[in-house]
Amino acid sequence: SEQLQESLVVYESKDMRITNRFKCGILLCKAGQRREEEMFSNTSGSQDFQDFLDCIGQKISLRGFRGFSGGLDTRANTTGSHSYWTEWQENEIMFHVSTLLSHDDGNPQQVHKKRYIGNDIVLLVFQEAGSEPFDPRTVKSNYINIIIVVRSLRCSKDSKSVYYQVGVASASDVPPFGPILPYPPVFRLGPNFRYF
Repeated sequence: SEQLQESLVVYESKDMRITNRFKCGILLCKAGQRREEEMFSNTSGSQDFQDFLDCIGQKISLRGFRGFSGGLDTRANTTGSHSYWTEWQENEIMFHVSTLLSHDDGNPQQVHKKRYIGNDIVLLVFQEAGSEPFDPRTVKSNYINIIIVVRSLRCSKDSKSVYYQVGVASASDVPPFGPILPYPPVFRLGPNFRYF
């Protein structure tokens, strides 16, 4: 009956397993940083990091934000005043950006930041130029299942051109997923990189 169909649609829309809202942690790794405490303590990043954030989302003011907040405070700015958010293929994505989350100088482990980023399923680690290769075991979490490492590269011939090398690591129980990385996994900043 028509009433049954409507009831099923309402039920499916409330099913928490079917969602179009996602949250993703973004952790900045500066050159020379190897410990998670160092990375979680960053309060700002390079222009390459800023350009990357601007490519994947739009900077939003959290106070009064009406879209998907990913658990961030949109009333009193207790989790920071800004974040990055985007809509992509009818999905909302809120990024928990380590440099924009509230910072506590008296807490070297930055537990408040890790509470958000450590509970995300996907962690994106942005490595500024000159960083050592990232070890996925650096960030300890029971929830992070996929780590995407984006490393900023500059072409020596043209220092104005910025490229991003991408790598992916996942927990052993995560099934294969796409898209498949091209070889070499290097992208130039722009719409093609964002789409990937």
